[in-house]
Amino acid sequence: MANEETLIEFPCDFPIKVMGETRDDFAETIVAVIQQLLPDFHAGRTEMRASSGGRYLSLTCWLHVT
Repeated sequence: MANEETLIEFPCDFPIKVMGETRDDFAETIVAVIQQLLPDFHAGRTEMRASSGGRYLSLTCWLHVT
């Protein structure tokens, strides 16, 4: 498959969105899971937002992918 067009050029920073119920350890748990696969991942590359009602959290984790 020569000369295939791609929407993503690698390497790049790629956002992964993770959502779940609000818990004190939610962000730490997700960061720990990512670090099992990508040991160099830093928690500072994570953005967290609560839902309007505060019941859910959304994390955007920026991963460097190759």
